[in-house]
Amino acid sequence: MKTIKDLMAEDVDSVFLNPDELADYHNLEGQRILCIVDRNLTTPADAVFEGVFINAVTIYVNKNTMRKPKEGATLRLDGSMHIVRSVSEEGGMFVITAESNEK
Repeated sequence: MKTIKDLMAEDVDSVFLNPDELADYHNLEGQRILCIVDRNLTTPADAVFEGVFINAVTIYVNKNTMRKPKEGATLRLDGSMHIVRSVSEEGGMFVITAESNEK
């Protein structure tokens, strides 16, 4: 009998990272990888310079398709450089939160 963890691991590719459903191919660290990218543009409350925004992205990717990035490291996503703020493992996926500055 399969456990809930087994079923969730199967769902990573067949449901969450299905290109016909939720995921798209992105260039992540020089590789074409199927992932979900959630973009969010924010203005931090403690911004020193007016007009500086934080381009925050959350990336959901199968943990078997790449090496786990380190917090504070740079990450290239679709040609843009980001700083990795956090990485967690959830249901067979890496959930990567990264930021870059925008004007």
